Amino acid sequence: MRRAIVNFIQFARGVEPRDAELDLVKPVRKTVELLKKYDFRGTLLLQYDALIKQEYQDIVKEAGETLETGLWLEMVQPLVEDVGLCWRGRRKFSWDWHSHCGTLCGYSPAERKLLIDRAFSRFKEIFGYFPKVVGAWVLDAVSLSYLKDRYGVVAACNCKEQWGTDGYTLWGGNGIAYYPSKKNILSPAQTRETQIDVPVFRMLGADPVYQYDIFLKDGTDVVTLEPSTGIFGGEGGGFSRAWVDWYLKENYCSGRGISIAYAQTAQENSFGWEAIRMGLPYQAEKIAEMRDRGELEVLTLGETGKWYSSVYQLTPAAAQAALTDWKEEGRKSVWYYSSRYRVNLMVEQGEVSIRDCYIFDENYPERYLTEECKGESCVFDNLPVWDGLRWSDGKCAAKLLLKTVAGEKIRIGQTEYREENESAYVTFDSSAGKIEFIFSPKDIKIQAQQEICFEREGAKEQIDAEVSVVNGKEAIFTYRKYRYGLKLVRGRIEGKVIRSENRVIEVDFSGEKG
Repeated sequence: MRRAIVNFIQFARGVEPRDAELDLVKPVRKTVELLKKYDFRGTLLLQYDALIKQEYQDIVKEAGETLETGLWLEMVQPLVEDVGLCWRGRRKFSWDWHSHCGTLCGYSPAERKLLIDRAFSRFKEIFGYFPKVVGAWVLDAVSLSYLKDRYGVVAACNCKEQWGTDGYTLWGGNGIAYYPSKKNILSPAQTRETQIDVPVFRMLGADPVYQYDIFLKDGTDVVTLEPSTGIFGGEGGGFSRAWVDWYLKENYCSGRGISIAYAQTAQENSFGWEAIRMGLPYQAEKIAEMRDRGELEVLTLGETGKWYSSVYQLTPAAAQAALTDWKEEGRKSVWYYSSRYRVNLMVEQGEVSIRDCYIFDENYPERYLTEECKGESCVFDNLPVWDGLRWSDGKCAAKLLLKTVAGEKIRIGQTEYREENESAYVTFDSSAGKIEFIFSPKDIKIQAQQEICFEREGAKEQIDAEVSVVNGKEAIFTYRKYRYGLKLVRGRIEGKVIRSENRVIEVDFSGEKG
């Protein structure tokens, strides 16, 4: 049961140490005005230092049913000191985004629970109930498990995929929505017993074509639905009307997604209203028009989480397919996600390649299960099979390029995309005849009219995953001392090339023996 959903999620900080004169209340009031104008319901997540300020409490009470209110779980000096801990942020920074002080994973598991308890109890003192929705740029499995077990939260949101922005790395995960493993907040679980029964939704509405490797190409690292994106440089994003029109059409008007088409918009108040107003009013107008035409729904984060949990017991397959390019340069990008793996199929300059592939393993542990993050940056990841960003040796993403077995590049013509049950089908007319990619929850199958192969291009010689091949049929990886693998049901691995057998390559991600 696919639903096309937009969440307006704004989170509010109580201070902005980099700009003491910035009006932090105005963006919240203006966003509520927009919600009321278009008869939307939105979600406001309050950081602890905003929660305890009267002006934000008044906004919530005045907004009534327009707002669902929850907590933004970044750590701030008042909260940390309220539970008797020492604030480790920089001098004069009562909110400091560095991971060792500003995120829950910067504290021991026991300290995380103290911090959560204090934030929730204070919220209840003010509003009379415990919040049911939470968010943060970075959440961890220990904290989310506790939030579910102790407080019954129904939905959470965290940052989009990114490598290193603001010191936060979340890389190799499901880019839309999923139930996380109890051992790894970024990995979907494969079983009910090992999952946290809280759906996590990825924020910011990332460009499915350009976001993945954008900073390799033009020096910026954000191209998302954030309303201020674009005003600080770069192309596209929520500030650009042309990009917004393209993104909303590709994400919602196509009927694609398999289980869910999802995006989050609105922005943290610390950007200031002058930056936010350049993009958010236009987005709200367009979203209202699409809602009125029945092309999407505007729900709160909590409503989205409750629906997701009522329909899906385990993480369902999902897809995000962009078959046009807002720059009109012929690029296409298909992201497919299941509970077992993610993959990105990319068309660029008339050629098709695998740009990214990661395995999800519920037993692969995040770094902060038992210990806190001690540095300014934190990393949450999964298990790489192919990483076009990190393994690139140049200005464009490394790739597994589709070729003939004679080594000739295959030129792509017309593209067709369809979805059936939990599978996505991408069919190309090409210089080598018809080629079809079938992405299913446990496997990938590529069928062609002649023998084909994938050959690595633009990649470093030394990558951070060790690989060994068994009988040309099984690839065994070691990453951060963790072993995992995949099998070729049909096809062979020969050096740096994957070749078809009887014009088929079939890759098994089930993890099952035999």
